[in-house]
Amino acid sequence: MKHKYRTGTGFTLIELLVVVLIIGILAAVALPLYNKSVEKSRAAEGMTIVSTLAKAGKMYIMETGSSPMKWSDLDIQYNVVPDVKAMYNQIIGSGNWYCGFSAVYARCARKNGNISYAFYYYFDGVKNNLVLCDGYTAGGQAVCKSLGLPSSGCPCECEAFGQAVTDPNALVPLCFCDCLYTTTTTTT
Repeated sequence: MKHKYRTGTGFTLIELLVVVLIIGILAAVALPLYNKSVEKSRAAEGMTIVSTLAKAGKMYIMETGSSPMKWSDLDIQYNVVPDVKAMYNQIIGSGNWYCGFSAVYARCARKNGNISYAFYYYFDGVKNNLVLCDGYTAGGQAVCKSLGLPSSGCPCECEAFGQAVTDPNALVPLCFCDCLYTTTTTTT
């Protein structure tokens, strides 16, 4: 009894390589789009957190007539991790956001690899109810641009993150910025 082998069944090595190449090209195109959509969802989380902080700050000012001086002054329910080096800063939410507040704005900043940006929500003063997004890297600027938010034009990344996130091992802050405290920042 002789077995006959069928010719033409199965895949050739060239056909498999073509399929793998096509899958690789599709993955190379899809992965950046996926990362961009994930970052936009994280940005939405940050905007929610910063607006909650700002509204709590505004309510505190309306109730007491003075600005909040510590986190316990604000009527908010977030799981926070305090920053021992900067008493006004906390790590909030899913651990992606480094947030703080001043007398006139709440701030939440995110730094992850080549993406670094911050949201500022003003709840008092000249820029009342103004939300700004400052991108400190090309990836951060792309996020701010995709959201369509104005920028203060201030390149002070250390202002957004504070010493503990800028360089946790530094004995002194690496930079000093106070451009967000001035009333002459420009919006573009």
